[in-house]
Amino acid sequence: MFFLGYAIMASSPQAIRLLNTSLDHFRKEGFGDSFLQQNLINLLNYAGAPPKVFEQIETEGISFHKNSIAAVQMGSCKLDYVRMVKCKIGFFRISGSQINDLIIDRGSVHKLSLHFSSAHSARFNSTNVGIEVVNSSDVQFEMNDSDMSCEVRKSVVRFAVNNSVFQQFSIVGGRIESSQFRRATLDLSCCNSAELEDATFVDNLIFSASQQNLLACKMRNVIFRNCVFIYVAFEGNFPAKCKFENCVFVRCKRSNLGGMETLEGSRGVFIAAKVPLKNHDERWEQFAPFKKGATGNFPQIWSVTQLKRFDKTAPSPKTWTEQLLQKLSASLTIADLSLADVTLLLREMSPTRR
Repeated sequence: MFFLGYAIMASSPQAIRLLNTSLDHFRKEGFGDSFLQQNLINLLNYAGAPPKVFEQIETEGISFHKNSIAAVQMGSCKLDYVRMVKCKIGFFRISGSQINDLIIDRGSVHKLSLHFSSAHSARFNSTNVGIEVVNSSDVQFEMNDSDMSCEVRKSVVRFAVNNSVFQQFSIVGGRIESSQFRRATLDLSCCNSAELEDATFVDNLIFSASQQNLLACKMRNVIFRNCVFIYVAFEGNFPAKCKFENCVFVRCKRSNLGGMETLEGSRGVFIAAKVPLKNHDERWEQFAPFKKGATGNFPQIWSVTQLKRFDKTAPSPKTWTEQLLQKLSASLTIADLSLADVTLLLREMSPTRR
């Protein structure tokens, strides 16, 4: 099928017109045979003349290869698979449809929008994609070596993420469940009225330029392991909502110091935005859990004044924490960060210089 389509594209523009005429005819009169429908569509795709609108199509699957399309719309379709290889798509909207397997490989989709749809498996490999999921269920994403933004609204989504970057990660009234994020970079723009359940984050860089409160959403059985948090706000009773194992916190906001003792084994700096640190105004840092003779490693708590003074004077760093704050300054953006760079930085810093 692929070679036939390629031959048509290379040598027979008249055949492309004939295929389009046949497709239009069968759309009006009905296909009768789903394989006829599938073969016509795939021939056009391989011939470089893919249809832009797919309505009420029920067949095995549709394949795109090296297509460049400004916009594609699928409505009320039922497909076993949709496969896109080395394609460049501007806007891809799927509404009221069921797709068992959505595969986007080595391409880009500026915006993939799922409305009232289901995608039992959506897999992205070496792909740049923006994702919007609205009022949908049974959506499962698998992402490998990809760069993406993601917005989930009033939907249930499961993720399996490896070596990928989220330029924007937004959850509004949505639910993330049974998910795993490994070696990913997430920029949290919005997590309002969201739910996270049975999710595991391992070796991730989690960032929020606006100091978005990660834990404003409901959490149950969420584990963060070997993660680095930068500029993220942690408000409320976060120790009871999730578990942190060997994490690093950089310039993270915390107004209520309660529960900090549960972070034993993690390192870094929280900024106490509202709570004054009594009797510690002249010191750079204060250690949790603030009990004399306490042992173990804990994140430190700095006041806003202490942090501003440190950033302004730029002293020669003497401790591990001061090294961390100097290397990861307050002016960083997500574009300046990569998981590999931060991981290398932490490895180079001596953990004994704490």
